[in-house]
Amino acid sequence: MLKQDVTLDCLTDLTALAKVFTALAVMLPMMLYMIGVGIVLPQSTAGAIGPFPQMAGSASALLGMVQMSVAAAAGVLVGHLHSGTPLAMAAIIALMGAAGLASFIGLVWLPARVPRGCGVREA
Repeated sequence: MLKQDVTLDCLTDLTALAKVFTALAVMLPMMLYMIGVGIVLPQSTAGAIGPFPQMAGSASALLGMVQMSVAAAAGVLVGHLHSGTPLAMAAIIALMGAAGLASFIGLVWLPARVPRGCGVREA
């Protein structure tokens, strides 16, 4: 699902680069992107809180703080890069989607592919 989100954001970037600045050109890819976010976010929240059932409140608060901090930083960056077109917004959203995909690959997918006992220390 993360790959599809990054692809949809690239579509938003392409429409912005092609100077197509209609409401539909911005809203349709963002609507599809947010559907993907709505599907992925509950599972990622459960995955972040699940390993810490004894302190689920603290884990949830930490997750919320990280989400809001990254969103605030992205908002500041979009504000500084804004040129009157939706390109800055689309680029930052694509960057955040790519960062999410990279973190999934590095934190979930690659460690699951390393066979146990291959000289990699387990935490």
